[in-house]
Amino acid sequence: MLSGSQLATYDTAKRALLSKPFGIGFDNDGPAAQLTASCLSGLVAQTVTQPADTLKTLVMSQNTSAQQKSVLEVMRRTIRSGGMRAFYAGYVPALARQGPVMLVQMPLVEQLRDKVFGLGYM
Repeated sequence: MLSGSQLATYDTAKRALLSKPFGIGFDNDGPAAQLTASCLSGLVAQTVTQPADTLKTLVMSQNTSAQQKSVLEVMRRTIRSGGMRAFYAGYVPALARQGPVMLVQMPLVEQLRDKVFGLGYM
């Protein structure tokens, strides 16, 4: 989920930024366009994966002495107690963790592709 949403969004966002929709965007495929697309892809990737991460944490943090509940039961209980918003508990700290990674990861991959391997930008 993370890689799929991140890579698809990065590519789509960069293409959109370079095509200047509504007159907003970048003239060339340089670091500014790459950083902007990377931040957008991190935001989307975290938004997509947060419910699964929260559910995983809830399942794993169950009291082991009590009877274990299934993933579906934990999901039902979470929706009943907090609605769909409950799956986004911890979203801001997770986004704060994801931000610096995105600022480095995709621009670094782009520069390695271009400068080291001679493959050009994505």
